[in-house]
This record gives sequence, structure tokens and C-alpha cells, in this order.
Amino acid sequence: MSRFVVSMAVAAAAVLTVPAVSADATPAAASVRSGVVAAKRAVTPVPGQPATYKKFSPVHYSPPAGPRFNNPYGSQSARRNLLTHVIRAVKSAPGYRIPKGIDPATGKQAACPTNPAEYPSEIKIALYSIADQSFVDAMIDATRRCVSVKLLMNSHLNVDNSPSWRRLVNGVGAKTKAFTNQRSYVYRCSNGCLGTTVLHTKFYLFSQAGSATDTVMVGSNNMTSNAVRVQWNDLFTVNGNTALYDEYTAMWNKMAPDHSSNGPRIFEAGPYTSTFYPYRQANKSNDKTLNALNTIRCTGATGGAGYHGHTVVYIAMHAWHGSRGLYLAQRVRQLYNNGCYVRILYSFHGPRHLHGAHPWHQ
Repeated sequence: MSRFVVSMAVAAAAVLTVPAVSADATPAAASVRSGVVAAKRAVTPVPGQPATYKKFSPVHYSPPAGPRFNNPYGSQSARRNLLTHVIRAVKSAPGYRIPKGIDPATGKQAACPTNPAEYPSEIKIALYSIADQSFVDAMIDATRRCVSVKLLMNSHLNVDNSPSWRRLVNGVGAKTKAFTNQRSYVYRCSNGCLGTTVLHTKFYLFSQAGSATDTVMVGSNNMTSNAVRVQWNDLFTVNGNTALYDEYTAMWNKMAPDHSSNGPRIFEAGPYTSTFYPYRQANKSNDKTLNALNTIRCTGATGGAGYHGHTVVYIAMHAWHGSRGLYLAQRVRQLYNNGCYVRILYSFHGPRHLHGAHPWHQ
């Protein structure tokens, strides 16, 4: 029986289905897009010629591939495990040292390039919330060294109620009507950028971080103090899978204009299958999560899998409610009745979804 992991969120979210194999892929070939340029000899930096600029980053961290978790009851490093992972990757995105001198094309002091092909590296992030000064500092610093830094966030925070967001707007820049020509910007999505409720997905894309290229991080963590102090979160990292990176980049680019759309959008890249929501037409006959639950057999687990021959079903869920939540709960109950070893962790649920309806809750 094969094993798989489904990481879930809701409303304008991405789900990465991961087989139980290594998250490393064969590294992609060096490219301008990934910010990998091999310098065979020393080149004197020439103002206005980014190809001659020296690349640098304040940290050299190559994000390890695979799953990571934080522990809100652990040490400071255990609590901040996921935030530190992301922040170190941001600090490891290569940028430029801009030479002093006049750019003959502009007649002004040389500055960061405006041609995307000349960006030293790119960072694209979509998440629900931000409240961490170290992350904000790293993002602003990356912008200053010419990295293309772009971030989408839910609209519950703004410059008036969030010091972190105010600093990002001032330090990175706000999205403008000409955003397709902006090297860097941050933006608050209305109704989830693609959906009709909130932006709840969390993924982090790096064209290069340290020696890793085409890095995709997807999971449950926001860059907030709550994600450190009171929440259990996860983050899965894949390096060098160019197809996966391109898929997530394409989805980010589709979200950026902030136009309502519908899904799901399903992509496959090697061993990974990604499902992007919203999916407003989801029902019992076409629900992707229900389809996954329907593939589970509850007995006959062998080879070290399962518990005493019974398939193990672990579910960690923030919110579980509504008509969709009800038929998913009913299917999970069927799995329990069929002999699966079922354990559920949750924060919020509807009155008919979990409470009192299942023996494992009592």
C-alpha cells in the first residue's frame, strides 16, 4: 500500500500531494532566471551593465528539502523552526553590489536593473498573515540588494493596524497599476486574489537560495508570532524541480491581478501533484479531497505501515464546517467503521461535524 501526505488549507489555497520519497530533484541547469551565473574570471563592475555586477547575499543557506515542523512548546529555535527556515532562505537570495558611477543609459547613479532577465534572483510569496520583524527586515534588505521581491497577503491587515505591513509597504513598495513592470511590491488581496473569501494559502518561491535553485516551500505557516507561540505548523520544501517551481510561479502570477476565478487547477511535476483552490463547484461527486479519502483501504496494512494491520488516518485541521465539511466527516466516520485507526486534531468545527458523532471524540 503506497503512502501519501495531503497538506490542506481552504479558500484560495494550494494542496501539495507528496509521496513518501526524497524531496530533492535533479538540480536544474544554470539559468539567468534562477540567478545562477558562473563567473569564470573576475570582471570589473560597469555601471549600467548588471551582468558585470558582483553578486552577494548576507547568508549562504541552501534550504534542506523535505518536511519541517515547529514546536510551540519547545525551545526558541524549535518554535521558530519554520520562520527561521524561510528567513534564512530570503537572506540567501543573491543580490547585486551596485557599483558607484553614472549609468550612461539614464544619466543617473547606477541602480537595480529593471529588466527581469537581469534580476539577480526572485522571491514570490503568498500567505495569510505577517507579524514578524525579522522576516520584514529580511524582505526589505533583499529588495535593497536588487532581488525581485513580490508578496501577496490577505486583506485583514493594513498600514494602520499592522506595523509589519506598514514597514513592508514603505520598504519594498506597494503594488501599482503598472505592477507588471515593477521589480518588487507587496499587495493585500481582496477576496483571496482568486476566490470570494480570504487568501489562506501559504507558499514561498525562491529562484535561488544559497546553492539551491527553483525552491518551492508549501505548508501551513504564516510569518507571525502566533505561528511561533501557539500553533503547530508544517512546511514542505522541494529544490531543483523546475516544473514544480514553474507551476507555482504561474499560479502566483495568476493571483497577482486580483481577479476572481475558479478551479481547481491540478498540476503534476514528477512525484508531486498540486491542487489549487478555490473550487466553488465542489460536491460529493467531484471533490478532490473526498476522492483521496475514497482510495483508502482500512485493513491489510503490511511492511511496517499501519497499526496492527489497520490503516492509520491522521488529520490535523484548523476549521471543519459547512455542507462540504459534513460529507467529508461522514466519509472519515465510514473509514473508522471500516477498521481504520483514525485520530483527528482540530481547532473549530460545526455542531454536526465531529462533536458527539464519533466514538473517537468521546
